[in-house]
Amino acid sequence: MRPPDRADEPQRRVIDKRRAPPQEAIRGTRPLLEDRGSEGEARRDHANVVTIDRNQMNLDLRVGRRNTSSPHEGEQSTRGPRVVLTSLRGHAGRVFGLLTALILGLGTFVLTAPAAQAVGGPSSVGASVFPTTVSPGQTVQLQASIICTIPTEHPSGYVQFLDGGTQIDGNVPIAPTTSQSTSVIAFYNPTTSGTHQISTVYVSDNSAGSCAGNTSSSTPLLVSTSTLSLTTNPPSPVAPGAPITVTAKVSCTGVTTATGFVQFYDNNSPIDGPLALDSTGTANLYLLTGLPVGSHTIRADYTNGNCPDTTQSTVIVVGGTSNVMVSTVPANPTAGAPVRLVAQVTCTGGTPTGTVQFYDNTVPVGLPQPVNSGTAFLDLPNGLTQGNHTVRADYSGNGSTCLPGSNSTMVVVGAAVCRTINYTVNTGLSVTTPICLGPNARIQGSITISGSGSLTTAAGAYIGGGVTASGGAGVTLCGTTVSGPMSLSGVSGAITIGDPTAGCAGNQIYGPLSLTGNTGPIRVFNNIIYGSLTCGGNLGTATGTGNTVYGSRNCPDIM
Repeated sequence: MRPPDRADEPQRRVIDKRRAPPQEAIRGTRPLLEDRGSEGEARRDHANVVTIDRNQMNLDLRVGRRNTSSPHEGEQSTRGPRVVLTSLRGHAGRVFGLLTALILGLGTFVLTAPAAQAVGGPSSVGASVFPTTVSPGQTVQLQASIICTIPTEHPSGYVQFLDGGTQIDGNVPIAPTTSQSTSVIAFYNPTTSGTHQISTVYVSDNSAGSCAGNTSSSTPLLVSTSTLSLTTNPPSPVAPGAPITVTAKVSCTGVTTATGFVQFYDNNSPIDGPLALDSTGTANLYLLTGLPVGSHTIRADYTNGNCPDTTQSTVIVVGGTSNVMVSTVPANPTAGAPVRLVAQVTCTGGTPTGTVQFYDNTVPVGLPQPVNSGTAFLDLPNGLTQGNHTVRADYSGNGSTCLPGSNSTMVVVGAAVCRTINYTVNTGLSVTTPICLGPNARIQGSITISGSGSLTTAAGAYIGGGVTASGGAGVTLCGTTVSGPMSLSGVSGAITIGDPTAGCAGNQIYGPLSLTGNTGPIRVFNNIIYGSLTCGGNLGTATGTGNTVYGSRNCPDIM
């Protein structure tokens, strides 16, 4: 082996684990180690420089690969990092030099800078909602779908759900996964009507193997209020075997025409399959053979459309035919005499129960009366007025097996058996039974009518005071002079004050005429009234023309 060239010795001194440090390093009187490619030129190849200044001690550590272009080919150093000590001063420097030499004697020393956090490849994010149309406050499922573009990467971090620009609740963590794709689900209860734009934001935590974050496009969510109207034709109740059409019509706010399906149910049992809504948002169920006798709860459930799901119910009663017979007791009543109205009810579907409403010439008489053992009745203490009366009885049905029914009969009411007065009475009269005033009657005081009383006057009769009725069966004045006010209230029968169609001449009334709270028909024709004319609260029809009124009028049906 050729001895080392002495000429090379001043140019390069290398310390590694195979050589001991020279004495100069211990004494600190000259640089311990430096790398020169040639005399007067120092070549340094480094990546990091660390400077430590402690107790007037300067240390530069250069970590890097040696320049392989050194002209000294024969002196190969290790390819690992090298430490170059540029200056040491003082006692502390000598101690540090010993420590440095010891480290170099143990092996090559490597300093590594921390690696920068890696950012993964791109991702795609989608947003979906279910259902897409809901009512205010209804729960909606939100789903974010994340797919990493690079198959070896996976989503990691959290998801934000947004309604427009507003975040829904908090961040939703992504469950740990090594898969290229994943989904995150949350739930939302929007309360504001209108179209909501739902989107999702994937925020990556940039962990090892994760893909970068991204934002989805918006998905519309309609919050609306649905209305479902349910009708039947014919309306309930229905006879057994009669065809029935059930119609469901759906609408909702924000939608021009509802689409979707309606499922009909009879007492919770589905009727056939779902029916699609037509172009008007309507579904029709045709029950061609009707329904069995009994009560049927028909329900319509609307689903799978562009309006929120909704439901509605109605009841169809299918019952037996009811027959009603009407009569009076006595069969031939007289005017003003007590009479009983009777209804006999039979039903092919069972025992009839319910109520009966009586009518006199289309005017309700009294309240609905209960049906007991197939019979309902109503007593009229003041009877009916003279003439023809159509008495009708409407049976309500029992709500299940018996359908409603109705019937009427003609009742001819004869003239009242009056106590006739055709002379002068120097006082007034209290009328509690039928009273008839003849053409020569002169009553010098006022007349009061109550109870079963009725007053009938003939042309030429004279009443020297007023006429007041607080009840009574009826009042008929023809061609009579009344020298005071007339106030008729609570009269159950007909009131006639002049009627040319019945040969009843008009009257002269020297005071106001008030007609209030009467239940029978009212006819007022061709009278002269020296006061006001007032009507109010009458159940019967009021008619009249040809009246001269010297006062205010408050009776629009009487002219």
